[in-house]
Amino acid sequence: MTKVSVERELGEEALIRRTADAPAEGAFLPACFWLAGCRAMAGDVDRARATFERALACANDVGLLSEMSDPASGAALGNTPQALTHVALIVAAVLGWAPMIAVQPSA
Repeated sequence: MTKVSVERELGEEALIRRTADAPAEGAFLPACFWLAGCRAMAGDVDRARATFERALACANDVGLLSEMSDPASGAALGNTPQALTHVALIVAAVLGWAPMIAVQPSA
C-alpha cells in the first residue's frame, strides 16, 4: 500500500486504522506515527507534522499513549500505556526533525 491508499482506505479523522475490517477497533496509533515518519522521509514535512500532532493529541492527561484511539473522541482504546506506540512516536519525531535539520545553514 502507498501512503495515499493507506489514508484513503484506513484513514478517519486524520488517524489511521490497523485494518478496514474492524472499524469499531479505533485508530492504531503506531500506524499514525509510522505515516508521519513516512511523510517526513518523503519531504512532506508540513503533513508529517500535522499527522504527528494529531496522533500525539490522543495522549492521556499524563502524556501516555494507548495502542488505539477513538478517532472521533480521542478516547484511549486498547492497552495503555503501549510501548510500541511510544517507540513509533520517537522514531517519527527523529524522522520529522531530520529534514528540518538538513536544510539549516551551517554556522
